Amino acid sequence: MSSPPICAGNITSGCTTWVKHLETLTDRLAATGCGDITVLHGGMKARDRQALAEKMSTRTDDQPPLLLVGTGSFIGEGFDCPALDTLFLAAPVSFKGRLVQYVGRITRPHPGKTTATVHDYHDILTPVIASSLPKRAPGYTSLGFPDPRKVLN
Repeated sequence: MSSPPICAGNITSGCTTWVKHLETLTDRLAATGCGDITVLHGGMKARDRQALAEKMSTRTDDQPPLLLVGTGSFIGEGFDCPALDTLFLAAPVSFKGRLVQYVGRITRPHPGKTTATVHDYHDILTPVIASSLPKRAPGYTSLGFPDPRKVLN
Protein backbone atom coordinates (compact mmCIF):
# COMPACT_ATOMS: atom_id res chain seq x y z
CA MET A 1 0.00 0.00 0.00
CA SER A 2 1.44 3.39 -0.95
CA SER A 3 1.52 6.42 1.31
CA PRO A 4 -1.14 9.11 0.94
CA PRO A 5 0.02 12.11 -1.19
CA ILE A 6 0.53 14.24 1.93
CA CYS A 7 3.28 11.81 2.96
CA ALA A 8 5.05 11.85 -0.41
CA GLY A 9 7.96 14.05 0.72
CA ASN A 10 10.95 12.95 2.76
CA ILE A 11 9.95 15.25 5.61
CA THR A 12 6.67 17.10 5.16
CA SER A 13 5.68 20.04 7.33
CA GLY A 14 2.13 21.14 8.07
CA CYS A 15 1.89 24.58 9.59
CA THR A 16 -1.03 26.18 11.42
CA THR A 17 -1.53 28.96 13.93
CA TRP A 18 -3.72 27.38 16.58
CA VAL A 19 -2.93 24.43 18.88
CA LYS A 20 -6.52 23.12 18.71
CA HIS A 21 -6.33 23.14 14.90
CA LEU A 22 -2.99 21.36 15.20
CA GLU A 23 -4.58 18.64 17.33
CA THR A 24 -7.44 18.20 14.85
CA LEU A 25 -5.03 17.99 11.90
CA THR A 26 -2.88 15.46 13.73
CA ASP A 27 -5.88 13.24 14.52
CA ARG A 28 -7.13 13.36 10.94
CA LEU A 29 -3.70 12.71 9.46
CA ALA A 30 -3.18 9.75 11.78
CA ALA A 31 -6.43 8.29 10.43
CA THR A 32 -4.97 8.33 6.88
CA GLY A 33 -2.20 5.94 7.82
CA CYS A 34 0.57 8.47 7.24
CA GLY A 35 2.68 6.72 9.81
CA ASP A 36 5.29 8.80 11.61
CA ILE A 37 3.60 12.05 12.65
CA THR A 38 5.54 14.42 14.89
CA VAL A 39 3.96 17.44 16.59
CA LEU A 40 5.77 20.69 17.45
CA HIS A 41 4.18 23.53 19.45
CA GLY A 42 4.94 25.99 22.23
CA GLY A 43 3.25 23.98 24.95
CA MET A 44 5.83 21.22 24.61
CA LYS A 45 8.41 20.70 27.31
CA ALA A 46 11.99 21.64 26.45
CA ARG A 47 13.15 18.02 26.69
CA ASP A 48 10.44 16.95 24.21
CA ARG A 49 11.51 19.65 21.74
CA GLN A 50 15.12 18.53 22.20
CA ALA A 51 14.13 14.91 21.51
CA LEU A 52 12.38 16.04 18.33
CA ALA A 53 15.46 17.96 17.17
CA GLU A 54 17.56 14.85 17.78
CA LYS A 55 15.08 12.67 15.87
CA MET A 56 15.18 15.04 12.89
CA SER A 57 18.96 15.41 12.88
CA THR A 58 19.59 11.66 12.89
CA ARG A 59 17.15 10.77 10.10
CA THR A 60 18.49 9.02 7.04
CA ASP A 61 17.06 9.09 3.53
CA ASP A 62 16.21 5.38 3.64
CA GLN A 63 13.71 5.89 6.47
CA PRO A 64 9.99 6.24 5.72
CA PRO A 65 8.61 9.76 5.23
CA LEU A 66 8.09 11.87 8.34
CA LEU A 67 5.21 14.29 8.77
CA LEU A 68 5.92 17.24 11.06
CA VAL A 69 2.83 19.19 12.13
CA GLY A 70 3.38 22.35 14.10
CA THR A 71 2.44 25.88 14.95
CA GLY A 72 3.96 28.60 12.84
CA SER A 73 5.68 30.21 15.80
CA PHE A 74 7.85 27.09 16.18
CA ILE A 75 8.21 25.89 12.59
CA GLY A 76 8.71 29.41 11.27
CA GLU A 77 11.33 30.67 13.70
CA GLY A 78 14.47 28.97 14.87
CA PHE A 79 13.55 25.52 13.61
CA ASP A 80 16.28 24.00 11.48
CA CYS A 81 15.71 20.86 9.44
CA PRO A 82 17.17 21.22 5.91
CA ALA A 83 15.66 17.86 4.89
CA LEU A 84 12.14 19.39 4.95
CA ASP A 85 10.91 19.37 1.35
CA THR A 86 7.14 19.91 1.48
CA LEU A 87 5.03 22.51 3.29
CA PHE A 88 1.27 22.59 3.78
CA LEU A 89 0.07 26.03 4.91
CA ALA A 90 -3.02 25.13 6.92
CA ALA A 91 -3.74 28.64 8.24
CA PRO A 92 -3.97 32.04 6.54
CA VAL A 93 -0.72 33.97 6.19
CA SER A 94 -0.60 37.52 4.90
CA PHE A 95 2.69 38.96 6.20
CA LYS A 96 5.47 38.48 3.64
CA GLY A 97 8.12 38.03 6.34
CA ARG A 98 6.25 35.14 7.91
CA LEU A 99 5.74 33.48 4.53
CA VAL A 100 9.47 33.84 3.81
CA GLN A 101 10.25 32.16 7.15
CA TYR A 102 7.87 29.26 6.54
CA VAL A 103 8.91 28.64 2.94
CA GLY A 104 12.55 29.14 3.87
CA ARG A 105 12.33 25.99 5.98
CA ILE A 106 11.78 23.82 2.89
CA THR A 107 14.03 25.62 0.38
CA ARG A 108 17.27 25.02 2.27
CA PRO A 109 19.74 22.82 0.41
CA HIS A 110 20.06 19.21 1.55
CA PRO A 111 21.79 16.22 -0.06
CA GLY A 112 19.38 14.41 -2.36
CA LYS A 113 16.69 17.10 -2.21
CA THR A 114 15.76 18.30 -5.70
CA THR A 115 12.45 20.08 -5.13
CA ALA A 116 10.61 22.15 -2.57
CA THR A 117 6.81 22.05 -2.71
CA VAL A 118 4.35 24.41 -1.04
CA HIS A 119 0.66 23.56 -0.79
CA ASP A 120 -1.27 26.75 -0.15
CA TYR A 121 -5.02 26.92 0.23
CA HIS A 122 -7.24 29.65 -1.19
CA ASP A 123 -10.91 29.59 -0.21
CA ILE A 124 -12.84 32.46 -1.78
CA LEU A 125 -15.82 31.73 0.47
CA THR A 126 -13.85 32.35 3.68
CA PRO A 127 -13.03 36.08 3.81
CA VAL A 128 -9.91 35.90 6.00
CA ILE A 129 -8.38 33.24 3.75
CA ALA A 130 -9.49 34.94 0.53
CA SER A 131 -8.05 38.30 1.56
CA SER A 132 -4.68 36.90 2.64
CA LEU A 133 -3.64 35.50 -0.77
CA PRO A 134 -3.10 38.87 -2.51
CA LYS A 135 -1.05 39.98 0.51
CA ARG A 136 1.30 36.99 0.44
CA ALA A 137 1.59 36.59 -3.35
CA PRO A 138 4.54 39.03 -3.64
CA GLY A 139 6.34 36.91 -1.06
CA TYR A 140 6.06 33.87 -3.30
CA THR A 141 7.38 35.70 -6.33
CA SER A 142 10.30 37.13 -4.33
CA LEU A 143 11.23 33.53 -3.44
CA GLY A 144 11.12 32.39 -7.07
CA PHE A 145 7.73 30.67 -6.96
CA PRO A 146 4.99 31.50 -9.49
CA ASP A 147 2.48 34.18 -8.53
CA PRO A 148 -0.39 32.15 -7.03
CA ARG A 149 -2.96 34.70 -8.24
CA LYS A 150 -1.99 33.88 -11.82
CA VAL A 151 -2.00 30.14 -11.19
CA LEU A 152 -5.63 30.40 -10.04
CA ASN A 153 -6.75 32.21 -13.20
